[in-house]
Amino acid sequence: MKHTLAFALLLLTGTTLLAAPPPPPPPPGPPPEFAEVLALTDAQKAQAEQLHRALRERIEAAHEAFRQSFVAMLTPEQRAKFEVLEEVRKLRERRSSAPPPTR
Repeated sequence: MKHTLAFALLLLTGTTLLAAPPPPPPPPGPPPEFAEVLALTDAQKAQAEQLHRALRERIEAAHEAFRQSFVAMLTPEQRAKFEVLEEVRKLRERRSSAPPPTR
């Protein structure tokens, strides 16, 4: 079982890390073109950023609650596989946030 998980991790890591990294999240607040077209004041931009941050926090909390419930319903074997997949995801996130290598 351990060898199978290690192989799966190696296989998934290799193929996943070669995939294009996901785009960065948008900055908080309204899109710049909205702010420009609507002629938002600095106070309105700041308020929109606060609303966006609050929304992001609620989404992250809901995602974590879902994750916990999802993991709780898995069998031990499924949970082990899920943990491998989570590690692969974390490796990919670290790779996408790392600065590009210098030559």
